[in-house]
Amino acid sequence: MTKRNRGFTLIELLIVVAIIGIVAALAVPNLLVALQRSRQTATMSDIRTIGQAVTSYAADHAGVPNISGTVAELNQPWFNNYYLKTFPTRDAWGYALRYTAVELTYSIISLGRDGRTGPEPPTDFYRVTELWQFSYDIVYSNGTFTQSPRVKTGN
Repeated sequence: MTKRNRGFTLIELLIVVAIIGIVAALAVPNLLVALQRSRQTATMSDIRTIGQAVTSYAADHAGVPNISGTVAELNQPWFNNYYLKTFPTRDAWGYALRYTAVELTYSIISLGRDGRTGPEPPTDFYRVTELWQFSYDIVYSNGTFTQSPRVKTGN
C-alpha cells in the first residue's frame, strides 16, 4: 500500500490567498465608509442635542446665548446645569464644534472630517458616496439642519 501525501499544494494555497485578497479589497473601503458614517451620525446627534438645549434656553430667556466661538464657551453653570447634563464640545473626529449667535438666531457647526471650512457641497442636503465627502461641513441653525447629509433614503 502506498502512502498518500496529505496537505495542500502551492496552487491551492495561492488560490485561497487570492480569494481572501479580493474579498478584503471589496470589504475594506465599505468598512471605512461605515466608520466615517457612524462618526458623522454621532456628530449630528450631538449637534441636535446642543441645539435643543439652546432652543430651550431661548424659550426661557427670550434670546439665545450671545456667544461666538466654540460650543465649549456654552459649558457654563448657567447653561449646563439647567439645559444639558452631558456636554459634547467636540465632534466625533475630535475637532471643536463651533457656535455663533446673532440676536435670535444661532448656528452650531462641525467642520467635518478634515476640520477645515469647506468644501462646499453641491446642495444643502448632500449624499455621501466617497470618503472625501465626509469633509463637508454640518450646520444646524435655529432648530434644523441647514447643511447636512441626507439621512433618509429616497431623497
